[in-house]
Amino acid sequence: MLFTNTKSHGGNFDIAFKSELASSASLRIASGYFSLDTLKQYESDILSKSSSKSCKVLLGMAFYEGLSQKQFDAVKSLNAQMVLRGTDSGFYVTNGRKYHGKIFQVNGKTFLGSSNFSCSGFRNNIEATVQCVGEQVDAIDSFLDDLFSEEFSIPVHYADIPIRGKTKLISDKPKLIWEGLKKHILTPTSPNIHMDKCIATYDLLSLSEKEKSNLNVYFGKGRLNRNTGIISPRPWYEIEIISNKSITSNPNYPSGSFMAYTDDGYIIPMKTSGDYKKNLRSEGGLQVFGRWLKGRLEDAGDLDKFTEITPATFLEYGKTKLSLYKMENENSYYMTFED
Repeated sequence: MLFTNTKSHGGNFDIAFKSELASSASLRIASGYFSLDTLKQYESDILSKSSSKSCKVLLGMAFYEGLSQKQFDAVKSLNAQMVLRGTDSGFYVTNGRKYHGKIFQVNGKTFLGSSNFSCSGFRNNIEATVQCVGEQVDAIDSFLDDLFSEEFSIPVHYADIPIRGKTKLISDKPKLIWEGLKKHILTPTSPNIHMDKCIATYDLLSLSEKEKSNLNVYFGKGRLNRNTGIISPRPWYEIEIISNKSITSNPNYPSGSFMAYTDDGYIIPMKTSGDYKKNLRSEGGLQVFGRWLKGRLEDAGDLDKFTEITPATFLEYGKTKLSLYKMENENSYYMTFED
């Protein structure tokens, strides 16, 4: 059966969901997004299922894109009541990658499609959600088991979920470093910049298409506070570039600390570290380099906060390479975006 939220093609998905929920002993929901009104609508049902059988709800985008204060308060309160039931019930968020799917397991039936756990997904949008059959059910059941496991998700009471409008995108120390950066007025034609001596060129398209790109450190596994057990997302502006040996083998490639004179007038303390100097990052942490690189993309309107950098990001920006050029000053390099 197909549910599209149109009368001529299966009708509203919420009708089918309500019908199955009434007879169901357990419930599993894995949805990219949810709406506060829908959560409130099904709050009593969720608590009822939590009292007798396991009831689990995964919020696939919350850990990285955040929740509104009211959404967070509602989830926190409901989760606390579910956990007290002692039936392995509760809310979860993914950790390590965003989850954008929409799966509903209710009354022994599995529904898969485009409908989020929201008013828009259940009624307002034109969607495409189907009931799965046969081997599809077993495959999805196994997938959900993994999705709710420690490998991919964490209970919300162990997650430091960002609150929209209140999340610090850059901590105080890197912010002070960024605001205190020295400026320069050099140009590519300045005599102490050797534009004929390119030391390194990083292919940003190639770097950004990797699944575990260090340009997207924010979307990796969160940081565990061993004292509290709480896992927090990495700061938004954390990035680094991992170089290959063909780049770092250049005898003029920076070793350790150096100064990067950027093409937009900043002087950023940088360093290389790790095996064969492969890690290119800002001195004192990863956020200053990220503030510069991501900030350029944001200012150009090609990157929104809390979204991944992809090859399309740099194609929209119009520059797909980052290069270092030798300078006259010792341990100094000119750093510039290029086509």
